[in-house]
Amino acid sequence: MKRNLFFMSAIVASLFMVFSISETKAADPGGVESARKYITALNAGEGLSIYSMLPASYKKDVSGIVSAFAAKMDPEIWSEGLSLVGDLAELAGAKADLLVDMSADNVLSMSGASLSEEDAAAAKIEAVDTIAKVAPELKQFIGKLTLDSLKDGNVEELLGMQELLNISKIVGDTKFGKEKLSILDVTDGSAGSVLVSVKNVFGKVEDTEFVKVEDSWIPKSLADGWADGVASAKKGIADMVIDQAIKNQILAMAPMFKMAIQQGKSATTKEELGQAFMMPIMMMAMSGASFGGGADDADDDDDFEFTPPVMQRQAPSSRPAAPPVPIAPPRPATPPGGIR
Repeated sequence: MKRNLFFMSAIVASLFMVFSISETKAADPGGVESARKYITALNAGEGLSIYSMLPASYKKDVSGIVSAFAAKMDPEIWSEGLSLVGDLAELAGAKADLLVDMSADNVLSMSGASLSEEDAAAAKIEAVDTIAKVAPELKQFIGKLTLDSLKDGNVEELLGMQELLNISKIVGDTKFGKEKLSILDVTDGSAGSVLVSVKNVFGKVEDTEFVKVEDSWIPKSLADGWADGVASAKKGIADMVIDQAIKNQILAMAPMFKMAIQQGKSATTKEELGQAFMMPIMMMAMSGASFGGGADDADDDDDFEFTPPVMQRQAPSSRPAAPPVPIAPPRPATPPGGIR
């Protein structure tokens, strides 16, 4: 079930993460125009627009997965889980400074960025402010994600929710959110593809291919992995069985996490905040083996190795990459005054 939830998050995350390109005489005008729309929507934080650019069959796949998942999920577990996520969002807003302290080193290490002491201090202040603003929007968004609202598979309605639009604007107004991908060149690729050279926000130049699927132009890595990824998600949902014993275990952990959240609210250091969640996390890890459903699920790891290839805004690559699982919708940027 946890792997299926990851795949669901990864599909949503992948809808927001694509490359940009510029027009040259050699490239297919259709591919150029489609990719230009992608970058415009990306920089404007328009997740719904990006979703609308997917091939019709892909949108049908995503809608079907969302609907099937909602139909299979246990209502009590879903309700309790969303309640916890909402409480965690509230805690994040209240303790944003401690969360930034806990994660700052890891973020810099992953991004490869090197900041001066002054820039690091400014970045921390902005991060704290952003988390504090995003947290209440996220809590409201989470509160609306009822299973009934997901069963119809209306992804367009989901991505168009006001809270997501507000989060996009908040994050887009940050210094990093205003960064744009620089368009370097577009040339004909092999077999009717369009090859794109892009400089990402860290100054790294890489190439990727866009290919035409049905009437849409999408990154080739996304197209190559889509069928297997969708098949894995559908199998995961079909195999998702939560018997009463497992359900009882999951629901029994909820009070522990609620206590941890309450304890976290009184934390004054990052160490105290981490210690507040140590016990429930250990208990969850110890119980994790039983969540798989027993011997019949012994091969589940082989069934869920697929991670949808995405085009990551932070560090684009033509190779498939596993997207991060965010605590908030993927980071957009503000609408550009023009494409560089």
